[in-house]
Amino acid sequence: MHSISKMIIFLNGPSSSGKTSIAKCIQEKYRKPLIHIGIFVFMDLIHSNFKGVKDKKTSLGFYFTPKTINGNKVYSFNVGPYGEKIIKLAFKCMKLLSKGEIGLVVEEVISTEKGFANYLSIFKNQKVYFVGVKCPLKVIEEREKKRGNRICGQSRAVFSRVHPKKREYDIEIDTSKFSPEQCADMILDYIVENPKPGAWNKLYRKDL
Repeated sequence: MHSISKMIIFLNGPSSSGKTSIAKCIQEKYRKPLIHIGIFVFMDLIHSNFKGVKDKKTSLGFYFTPKTINGNKVYSFNVGPYGEKIIKLAFKCMKLLSKGEIGLVVEEVISTEKGFANYLSIFKNQKVYFVGVKCPLKVIEEREKKRGNRICGQSRAVFSRVHPKKREYDIEIDTSKFSPEQCADMILDYIVENPKPGAWNKLYRKDL
């Protein structure tokens, strides 16, 4: 049984890299309740008519547009006017939750510097364990096809931007080599052995 004080575990990785499965395993294994949160939670609160490949309705919320990169068809993620309002609300809620007494497991696909800066700001001076969730693109695209609820090509569109070389993590895990349960144990064991995370605040200072 893992014994850890209140903290934020932040999982960053491409879509279909295994973040949600890891987050659920962490929640199951931890001795106290943890809130699983991220912008995806707020996206799920609106109707599917406002999410998907670009059309009249999805362009108001969250939509994907096709393009070609190196001969491969990919779908880039875009945010419409109501989607922007939802994201702002999500950040406000997550900031409020971070100031409470219950720990958080945050999962996100950070593909822009603006998005990363927003998270650095709302979790400033918090005890954050920053986890890089990695997986080869080939494996991710195989998962996209099998899952059926993902637009094939959406991960390829941002894959190179999610883990830029300058981004530091407290711990990195490769989900093509370990199960969600094993990844969760690796993260929790790391936290027990390292009571003071360093990557997040270091990145915050660099961003100033």
